[in-house]
Amino acid sequence: MRFLAYSLLCFALITPAVTAPALTPGTDVLVPAAGRVSTWITDLYIMNPGTEPTTVDVAWLVRGQGNPDPVDLTFTVGPGETLTLPDVILEEFGLSTGDGAFRVTADTEVVVNSRIYSVDGAETFGQGFEGTPIGLATASGGRTDVVGLSSNSQFRTNVYACAGPDGATLDMVLVAPDGTEIATKTKVLQAWMPFLKRIDQLMASSDFEDGTLRVTVTAGSGVVGASKVDSASSDPTTLEGSVSSGATDVNGIYQFAIYDSLSYSTGGNLVVEGGAVEALDHHFDIA
Repeated sequence: MRFLAYSLLCFALITPAVTAPALTPGTDVLVPAAGRVSTWITDLYIMNPGTEPTTVDVAWLVRGQGNPDPVDLTFTVGPGETLTLPDVILEEFGLSTGDGAFRVTADTEVVVNSRIYSVDGAETFGQGFEGTPIGLATASGGRTDVVGLSSNSQFRTNVYACAGPDGATLDMVLVAPDGTEIATKTKVLQAWMPFLKRIDQLMASSDFEDGTLRVTVTAGSGVVGASKVDSASSDPTTLEGSVSSGATDVNGIYQFAIYDSLSYSTGGNLVVEGGAVEALDHHFDIA
């Protein structure tokens, strides 16, 4: 009976210990957009927050195609160190031009970030793209909202996405600030396929301001967002997608508490990875 109560209470009292903040560490991380074209280049950063060295594989995912067996490079990152890869598409992958995304896998959790920017003499301007753990990608049945898109004489907006291991089917609805529907589009992506398209070329939309792109994933998983560009200066702003409220992914760290004879006795963290319990970290007791 005590074991049954232990089990029931462990699951009944489970609550998330963390949300999904920016730059969430992970062992399988997507940087959903990167490029080297004209004056634009990309720098990649991979930080090891752990106390032991970690082996990191960086895969280049080519835009517009599935990438089941991409070119990848292996690095070792020491504890507390940051691997800095300037102009990574040229300097590491040997490509003078390229559009795509990065998949970063590691033995232990790492923090991944990037900057894509234009160089004009000594001046630069650009934007960042955060690394998103694949477990936090919007999964089948979930929805992500991207806010602040515009397409008019002042701004143009590019929609980007990168699919997970099973590809992604994205049902997209563009809505005005008052909630009325402007246009729709369904996009199917292959496994590990990056995508980028200007919003007025992606769907039949006339000029609009401050629209929201609602994306429901009906199959697979993916990371979705947008880049809003000032037409006069070409200065871009990254528009991140929201964390899906309906995603079926349950990976994460959960706190639990256990009561014995209606009195609190112990608690700790429950680690879920790949949809399964990977660790039960019992870390505090009350006599």
